[in-house]
Amino acid sequence: MDCPRCQGPMVAQQYTDLLDDSGQYGITAWRCLCCGEVEDPVILANRTNRPEPREVQNPRKRPRFKVAA
Repeated sequence: MDCPRCQGPMVAQQYTDLLDDSGQYGITAWRCLCCGEVEDPVILANRTNRPEPREVQNPRKRPRFKVAA
């Protein structure tokens, strides 16, 4: 399997989630040997179900005021 970020090789790796209360403490995910990208079924599902990006207004941009002549 190739990494979607850098096209490097990926390996299966076991991860342990001690805070999970569902009884499942270990998951298997793919990790890239080059860049460290991690992918598992939950990450892939969240990436495919991502909402459309909203247009973000610049918080530093100040409103323009008309100058009285």
